[in-house]
This record gives sequence, C-alpha cells and structure tokens, in this order.
Amino acid sequence: MTAAADRLAGILARGIDNDEGFAHELAAVSEILRQDGHPTSAEGMLRLSRHHRIRSMEGRGKLVALQDHAGHAEDAHFLDGETGHPDGG
Repeated sequence: MTAAADRLAGILARGIDNDEGFAHELAAVSEILRQDGHPTSAEGMLRLSRHHRIRSMEGRGKLVALQDHAGHAEDAHFLDGETGHPDGG
C-alpha cells in the first residue's frame, strides 16, 4: 500500500473507532434514560447510537475497499514488471 493509502487507512480506522465508541456510549446513556423514565429521550439517544453504528460499518466497508484496491494496484504493478522502487529492484 502506498504511503497515502496508509495514511487514509489510519484516518478511516480512527473514524471507525470513534463512531463505535460514540455508539456504545450513546446506547448506555439511552438505557439510563429509559430506566429513569425518559422514554422519548432514550429513543433519541438510541437513534444517535444507531447512526454512529451505521457510520462505523460504512467506514469498515471503505477501509476494506481501500485495502482491496491498494492490493490490486500492487498486484498490477508486479504483473507489469514495475516494483515501485526507484532502482527497479
């Protein structure tokens, strides 16, 4: 994978971690609100939790696609006889 693809993969991974953390925390807050008798607020927090869970899954899909694309690009260079090294090695 190129340096740019590595950086993008790192950014995507941090976004996935953030969204998963937000989803977990919002779900916990939702449960507390539900137990305290605030069903409308609990549902709002649960919707936000689901939103972040979906974003996390989307991020995972993008990360896999990036890794797959980068892998195919490296395979194509190898098959073309290009190594990507300045000395040709």
